[in-house]
Parts: sequence; C-alpha cells; structure tokens
Amino acid sequence: MTNKDRIYLAVYRRTDASTTSSNTTSSSALAPRSFQWGIWIEPKGSSGHGTTISVEDDLSVPFLMYSFDSHFHVETHSRLPSNMLGRLMIGKIPAGKDIRDVERVLKRVPLPSDPSAPNVNDTVDWTRVAVEELQKVGCAENFRVEKLMSDALGHANTWAAKSQSGGSGERVNYTWSRTFP
Repeated sequence: MTNKDRIYLAVYRRTDASTTSSNTTSSSALAPRSFQWGIWIEPKGSSGHGTTISVEDDLSVPFLMYSFDSHFHVETHSRLPSNMLGRLMIGKIPAGKDIRDVERVLKRVPLPSDPSAPNVNDTVDWTRVAVEELQKVGCAENFRVEKLMSDALGHANTWAAKSQSGGSGERVNYTWSRTFP
C-alpha cells in the first residue's frame, strides 16, 4: 500500500532552438515555453527509472507562437533522462490502478494542435490540464494548479541556472505528506 508509484510534474531542458532570448522575461528568468513539461511516473525509491508522459511539439521554430503539430508521447527510461532538470511530486497512483490507467486519462487531454481546444496552445497548457485531470481521478493531490505551475517555473529556473549543460533530476515533494532528503 505504501509502495505506490509516484506521479510528478517534470521539467526538462529543451533540446531545440525554442530556448532563444525571445522566451525570456524582463527579469532574465526563462519563460515557461523555454522548458519541456510533462508527467513523470516512477516507483517509490526509484534510482532513476521511470516513465515520461508528455506532448511533443514542433516548437523548434522559435518564431512560432503555437504548435501546429503535436503528439502524445510515452517513453520508459532505465535512468533519469539527461535533459530532466527536476520534478515535483504531485501524487501517487491509487490502489487498484496502474500506469496504464494514468496513460488513458492523459490521452484524453486535448493536444495543442487540436483546434477544438482553444485553451491548450502548447506543452505548458497541456501539462496544466493534465494535472487537473489527474486531480479529478485521485492521482494528484488537490492544490491550485496555477500555483503549482508558477512554483514549478521558479524551480525550473533555479535548476537551469545550476545545471547549464544537462539535467540534474532534482526532486521536490509538492504534496503535504513529507519532504525528500
């Protein structure tokens, strides 16, 4: 019962050209679109293996405001992805459910390229809506998602400043239960 898989909001260093100075704010902090966002699931006590669930887009062209093509992406890793800056734990997979159930929930979140979803314009929006959907099914704790996204951006900027070349895989517990060592 206590060995439930952990669910995180994950922030990755982008590996494309979309991290240009046009994505920075006046305070020189990187804007949300400067990072790749997604959901990360790992077993309790993981030494780095886990699964990324995210949306990949065509934002390698820096002047594009919105993605014109995006797709749902699931990837299993034997160790933390080298571009992962960090992750914030937002919940656990409930008893009786598994990662496939989480995938099914997240596949229902509209893609940024879906014209019927005007509030989902990029991977940041997709991740925000994904967290809201995870809250509805009991996979993420109840908190203000906009506050989570703001806090995650602050952490992402700190992590990016500390790790100029790759990822460091930092971990923060955003749930009420405990902090990580």
